[in-house]
Amino acid sequence: MIRSKNLSSAITRGLKGLPAAILALLAAGCEVGPNFVRPAAPSVSHYTEQPLPPATASADVAGGNAQRFLVGADIPGQWWRLFRSKPLDALIEEALASSPTLQAAQAALTRAQEPA
Repeated sequence: MIRSKNLSSAITRGLKGLPAAILALLAAGCEVGPNFVRPAAPSVSHYTEQPLPPATASADVAGGNAQRFLVGADIPGQWWRLFRSKPLDALIEEALASSPTLQAAQAALTRAQEPA
């Protein structure tokens, strides 16, 4: 019984400095130094070495039509409608309907920060 108590207190003493050591390691990992110069962004115009083909391959199955790549095309604000999924449309509409406005969210935050 005495041995387990000594072992337990030795472990406890050893772990007391652990949070400080972890914090020091994390802080040192974030340091870049006073002479740090941000590297220039790579000059690339696309993510692949070769230009993308105008369309993907097609398959002889339902939904296997070839897809087209529209470089520089804008994504619509209601991008989820492109999937033509009624369950997804309903989910997004429900989420938007129950989301607070910016003013309501700010008011709730202000109320939460007020002293009780």
